[in-house]
Amino acid sequence: MELIRPPEGVSNWLVRGGENKARKADVVSELGVYGVMLFSENGKAGAAQTRPVNREAGTLLRTKGRESDEGGVAIGISSIDSPLLV
Repeated sequence: MELIRPPEGVSNWLVRGGENKARKADVVSELGVYGVMLFSENGKAGAAQTRPVNREAGTLLRTKGRESDEGGVAIGISSIDSPLLV
C-alpha cells in the first residue's frame, strides 16, 4: 500500500478535549460510506425466492489534524463532522 498524502493548506478550527480554546490547524477529513446487504440462499426446489437487499445505509465524516496518524473518534483524536456541498 502507498501512503495517501492529503492536500496542504486545508485548515479549520479544532478544539481538543481538555483545552479551553480553539486552535487553527491543517486538517484532513475521512468519509466512510456504510451499506447493508441481505440475501438468502434457496437451494430447495420450489422454495420462495427472496429479493436481495443491497443499498447504502449511511455515512460518517470524521475530521482530524493533518499530523495525526490515528483516526479514532472514541479516543479523542478526531471528531464527527458534517460535509458542506458546494
